Amino acid sequence: MKNKNYLCLILFLFLFNSVLAQQEPAWKAEKLGPIEWMRVTELGYVVISTTGSIKCIDPETGNQVWENKSLGTVREDMFSEVSGTQYLQIGYGLEEGDNDMPMIALVDVITGNLVFDSRKEKVGVLGTY
Repeated sequence: MKNKNYLCLILFLFLFNSVLAQQEPAWKAEKLGPIEWMRVTELGYVVISTTGSIKCIDPETGNQVWENKSLGTVREDMFSEVSGTQYLQIGYGLEEGDNDMPMIALVDVITGNLVFDSRKEKVGVLGTY
């Protein structure tokens, strides 16, 4: 009886493993260019940074929803979400040797539109909370 149970268990594990091994990824990010980093937002959007832009990808299809080139290449340590909102906070102007005041920009994660840029508004940012 024990041998029969072991045989059934081994057969089940073999079949289960072969089903998992045959699954294909839902999509591949091959046409997006070199990816610097990728993050899933609180709202479920996939935001990626590529050379010269940030992009939003539909997590179900892998299709590009929007692209924003106005801020150039975004470093991962300068990217954060404004918790509880649809906005991404992008810091810039903090490169070594940059004597300018640190700046931030707010990007709408749904549309990709730049909704605030402290440099355009001529407002320096000393900190965010």
